[in-house]
Amino acid sequence: MRTDAKQHIHFAVNFIVAPTQPVVSSAFINFQSALGKPERGLCFDQAIRNDDGTAVQLIRGKSPLQVAITQVGPGVSQLSIVAERPSRLLDDFIDDAESVCEAFFEAWPGEKTVVARTGALRSLYPLAAGAGGHAFQFLWERRLHQADNAIKVFERPILGGGIRLVFPPVSDDGAGFEVKIESYLQDPKQLFVESTAVWRKPLAAGELPDPRMILQEIQQFADGPVEQFIVMES
Repeated sequence: MRTDAKQHIHFAVNFIVAPTQPVVSSAFINFQSALGKPERGLCFDQAIRNDDGTAVQLIRGKSPLQVAITQVGPGVSQLSIVAERPSRLLDDFIDDAESVCEAFFEAWPGEKTVVARTGALRSLYPLAAGAGGHAFQFLWERRLHQADNAIKVFERPILGGGIRLVFPPVSDDGAGFEVKIESYLQDPKQLFVESTAVWRKPLAAGELPDPRMILQEIQQFADGPVEQFIVMES
């Protein structure tokens, strides 16, 4: 696996916030105005709002960015910030995510509690020369040290597969991690790696979420132990 040729294909942070109200039209307009302030400069190509205010979405095509607010329960909403196939660096996405969080709490003032936080990074890694032609074969034989004939019991070709690892938090206020390491179905010569983290302890009332901390902690985990585990020979 070539760690030097890694390609990020997904950045995301999500926040569960309470108490909140359905997003009325005027509040949605205030949110867009707060995003577009000179110090933030976030403009979007599409703005979509459900008639009942239970879900709104902003979409930017160039330098991909999607922002969604979804009512997930009575008085509880989820703020999602996602970049699919990002054209910029992770630090650029973090800057945008921080601006979105600031605008969200500016457009809907009042003391709120961030009940839970999640983040995710997805990346593709090409196989190194001599690692075989299929990423699942690399995982099965080189990382898991399994015999090729062990999977012949299925009596059919395997399109792909991988490993899933789940780690609980190591402290009361820490994150639980989940890692998926799989052959990439769209291109089996590449390895798909997803690292996600969940913080379930609520922040103090009125404390703003910190996308930078979330994504940097996930990045350190993905670039450190996760990559080390994949390339480990024994």
